[in-house]
Amino acid sequence: MKQLEKTAALLPPSASDRLRRIQVVDLVRSFSILVVLATHLNTTNILDYRDSLGDRLWPSFAGGGSYGVTLFFVISGFLITRTTAAREADLFKLSLPDFYLRRLARILPLLLLIVAFGALMLWLPRSQALDFCFRDPNARFDGPFWLSLLLPSLNWLRMLREPHPMFGLHWDVLWSLAIELQFYLLFPLFLRATGNLRNLKRLLWVMIILGPVSRSIAYLIAPESFNIGFFSSFASFELLALGIFLHLSLEDRGPQLRQDPALSGFLCLLGAALIGMVYVNTSLGNGIHRIYGPSLLGLGCFSFLLGGLQLKGFNSQFAAWLAIPGKLSYEMYLLHAGALFFLWPFLAGKRVLVAFALLVLVTIGLAYLVSEAIGKPSERWLKRLSGLSSR
Repeated sequence: MKQLEKTAALLPPSASDRLRRIQVVDLVRSFSILVVLATHLNTTNILDYRDSLGDRLWPSFAGGGSYGVTLFFVISGFLITRTTAAREADLFKLSLPDFYLRRLARILPLLLLIVAFGALMLWLPRSQALDFCFRDPNARFDGPFWLSLLLPSLNWLRMLREPHPMFGLHWDVLWSLAIELQFYLLFPLFLRATGNLRNLKRLLWVMIILGPVSRSIAYLIAPESFNIGFFSSFASFELLALGIFLHLSLEDRGPQLRQDPALSGFLCLLGAALIGMVYVNTSLGNGIHRIYGPSLLGLGCFSFLLGGLQLKGFNSQFAAWLAIPGKLSYEMYLLHAGALFFLWPFLAGKRVLVAFALLVLVTIGLAYLVSEAIGKPSERWLKRLSGLSSR
């Protein structure tokens, strides 16, 4: 029996295994979306801070929302490669229409809803909550802004709008989605152009090196500018490339790692330690930290998932509850600004942890309702309309 189990562990994962959700990935996404919510809630300056242990630890947790997005990028690169490889007989000859239509079916329904809802909110009377969530006082909602949502290129527009790059939280979070959409546009073209695994790995190394190089150049140009140093697509493609490398590494080394739980556990702990060290001891507000911080955090995520994906402990029922925000992370990311706006009167003056718990619970509930009522039905309808399978 043990020999059969060892043999099964060495077999490559089936397409159905690749397509099903991986709980450890959702756990990382849960952490990512929670620190994003914590950071944005913290910047409202409406909470009641007291000299308690929770309030003293809060700044360390709530100061790294942009690092949460860094983790999202690594996971996105991993998942898009994993699911594409599961559907395509040859990854380097993938169907371009199939790939693009699937991405649009997943992303477009909620994105259109978010843009339409945000446009309506711009007509409301000015208030502190509206200014923070939807209409920054210095923002210009002009032609270039709306065009940047269509193309998408909001990350570049925010860089060009220095020193007033903010539009309101509801719009500002779309910078990362713009970078992901740019990557999804290029991803199948990269695969077609490279044509084989060796050339793909060479391209990925170029993208990985380009990340800290582009952030270094940005630091030399504008050392105090977070937006110029962090919002560049080149600075984030490094992390998406790391995600692709994670999938390739699992294809190559996964069977051996499944046979060696001690090594898998070591890689997982090493990655967790690196993530924690970078998250606590660096700040993206510091120009030097901004150069190497995302790279180290991306490597930590790579190591954590490379080992964690082989460990059964992450598939427990307790972990399943912790993974719920991760399963809804896309919806939560786009909807939490609206939830924050409507909760504003109830959050003002509340204790930090109470306000955070309320925002998280309401955002999870709203994300679930929108996903079930709009997101999933729209995705299925668009796939049927396009002649795609439901996978």
